[in-house]
Amino acid sequence: WLERCRKSHPLCNGATNTEKPPTRLIDIASNEPRLCLGGELKGSIEYSTLSHCWGSPDPSNATLGKNNIGSFLYRIPQNALPKTFREFIQISRFLGIKYVWIDSLCIVQDDEEDWKAESARMTNVYGEALLNVAAAGAVDGNVGCFFERSKTWRCQAKISVKHQEMAEFFPFHFQKLLTETPLASRGWTLQERILPRRAVFFGQTQVFWECNELQACEIFPNRYPTEIRPEKLWPITTKGWKNIVASYSRCSITFSRDKLVALSGLARLMHQESGIEYVAGLWRKNLESQLRWQPTHSTSRRERPAVYRAPSWSWASIDGSI
Repeated sequence: WLERCRKSHPLCNGATNTEKPPTRLIDIASNEPRLCLGGELKGSIEYSTLSHCWGSPDPSNATLGKNNIGSFLYRIPQNALPKTFREFIQISRFLGIKYVWIDSLCIVQDDEEDWKAESARMTNVYGEALLNVAAAGAVDGNVGCFFERSKTWRCQAKISVKHQEMAEFFPFHFQKLLTETPLASRGWTLQERILPRRAVFFGQTQVFWECNELQACEIFPNRYPTEIRPEKLWPITTKGWKNIVASYSRCSITFSRDKLVALSGLARLMHQESGIEYVAGLWRKNLESQLRWQPTHSTSRRERPAVYRAPSWSWASIDGSI
């Protein structure tokens, strides 16, 4: 999929800004991964990103902090990496990618200023990656990307005794497999699915592929049949924005204060492409029609955070689906 995309998909191979890579990357070319500073890397840099569920904090797992950033520039202990990180590195090495980006190892976790600066750069971090690898089936970092599973769900059968033609059968719920993963329920990961030019998803039952020109999976490696083709990702336009935020509002987010931050990468990209002013989760152009949002039946209008987050006319002012 990756090779085909790089060779024959014009929409996936536009100009990138890879000569200005992320602030920090992880060099995985040698046996021991190590942190490196993007500004010190020479030439065009290709890297992969990881999209994953954090889950409950595990103190045994390494994260980047003020106290260990110096030692991480020499080596990151592999035995301190959760299973998902190790398997992500394995996948990237298999694909010949020498650098990776992982949020908890490339953003200083105990430095609020660094977190604010880096979270504002998600548009470039994910948008300019060669590939995003999504640990779609894992609820936390200890589950990993690879699962024990059936080799295939493909089933062929004759539907007529008079004809030799074989018909393809697949589970009825097939098209929901990617949208109902643990990863899809997390708010931060929505923009991580839309921003990259190409992504591979490791689910509990099979591997999925999405890029600007192709949606495929193990059962249908060339392309989904038209009859079951899943809904395409929403365009990053003012018209598509309402679908983005409606889907986003159904996702869970650990810290209420991150409600708008976790969508800021998409907002930044849309502003760059349209020039329209962004106002607390809505857009200045045609603002009146966007004020028609309403909570779903499962959401109370009174479900507002204790700490101010957005004006009351913004959907971001409430917790719950809209």
